[in-house]
Amino acid sequence: MASVVRVFFADAMERKVIRRNPTASWDADRHLPPIEDKKRGWRSLAGFSLDQVVVLTSDARIPEDRRALYALRFLSGLRPGETSNARWRDLDRSKRPLWRLTLESSFNSPMRMEKATKTGASLHVPVHPVLQRMLEAWESRGWEEFMGRKPEADDFIFPRGDGKQRLVSGTYKQFKADLETVGIATQRQYESRSTFRNLALSAGASEFHLNLITHPKPKRASDLYTRLEMQWPGMCGAVLAIDPAAWERTPAIVTSGEVTIRVTNKGTIKEKPPITLGIIGGTMEREKGFEDIRGVPRNHAKAFHFFQIRLASRHLSCLRPFPCSPQQSPEFLLRRGAGVEQDLAKGRPLSGRAPAQVLATKNESTGRGNATRTIPPCFARSSIDT
Repeated sequence: MASVVRVFFADAMERKVIRRNPTASWDADRHLPPIEDKKRGWRSLAGFSLDQVVVLTSDARIPEDRRALYALRFLSGLRPGETSNARWRDLDRSKRPLWRLTLESSFNSPMRMEKATKTGASLHVPVHPVLQRMLEAWESRGWEEFMGRKPEADDFIFPRGDGKQRLVSGTYKQFKADLETVGIATQRQYESRSTFRNLALSAGASEFHLNLITHPKPKRASDLYTRLEMQWPGMCGAVLAIDPAAWERTPAIVTSGEVTIRVTNKGTIKEKPPITLGIIGGTMEREKGFEDIRGVPRNHAKAFHFFQIRLASRHLSCLRPFPCSPQQSPEFLLRRGAGVEQDLAKGRPLSGRAPAQVLATKNESTGRGNATRTIPPCFARSSIDT
């Protein structure tokens, strides 16, 4: 947020809207608290063991596409958005001693768009022998069974059923379900990246060559003298530190409690402040759009499907749907304060700070249909501070 404010004032000064940038001499590190974990120490418990990685990439209870996807994440250190955007053309099968996977872009799930990698650098990842075997099997048989056609160079390696990139939210739900299936404690899917680094480092991999795989963006002047092709054998050695023979023996799974904790700013005591909501009116909704029901004949009530209460506040404006029977013509009453009633259909905004409740509905049959479906009087009951 601090960076956004500084850019805002810098642009304003560039356009000559202001004479002086008040944030020009502002030191964010001095004025803002450091970012710390909400619960200290959880990172020391996070991550997956090699046996757990073997289970997630080989257990037959997990679908083949997800087993291969987990192998790509755990054996390459790629982020979820980067694995979602990997295409078959990104694989260089001619490289030795290991194949090379080159990625220059990632997929932003919230924005539904391709973007540069997180650091803007190109990623050059040696393909682990176990991952290579799984990719070969996935390309020759599994991908065609999943998509109904043979893969092409521009296709994503692990697409959704519609051929597009997998969303991070969707893969996380699947990841949680797969962890539960094999009896492993729930963790973030981003722990695959930390797991790759720690497994390789604990097996004796060179941190310099490992950084060329996971964090290749130059940080020092000496980094500009690093040559990829000359360092490629060392990068392959860092990946091979994760023993391929582990997939040939029976893994021993050790489960533990959930360890994933959110990260928050130091000094934060409360979560988001409560939002004060107010009922400002009622409308009825057809299948498309909104329409005022005043003056509409009662026998047309079957066309209305949802009663919407609009909730508004200083920060939020949303619609809250309640299912209504198409055979009913409901009239809603609002009781505000002590014994004060107001018809919501009039759509007049309310004022004051008295507590309000939607108490009940009045249902009248339209006389159409073989059965009269009613709405439980308590379906819309809620306490709201107006």
